[in-house]
Amino acid sequence: MATKTKVQWRRRAKDESGICNEDRAEWGQSAVEAYTAIKGSDDDQGDIIDCMADLMHYAASLGIEPEEMIRSATNHFEAER
Repeated sequence: MATKTKVQWRRRAKDESGICNEDRAEWGQSAVEAYTAIKGSDDDQGDIIDCMADLMHYAASLGIEPEEMIRSATNHFEAER
């Protein structure tokens, strides 16, 4: 598997919790890298989509409605922009 390039963001002000979107992007990148290390793929967009789909399957197995999870995640994303 090829080494992925680290996310490059303009450093933004941290929010009231001391976190900025660069931190969030790096956490997301780490999650997808861990996922692809198990799965064995090297397609950024495809890997993110597959990871999200598998998280939806996992949520459903826990009794969490995937559509509600997506709505809530989208609301968080928009609030953090």
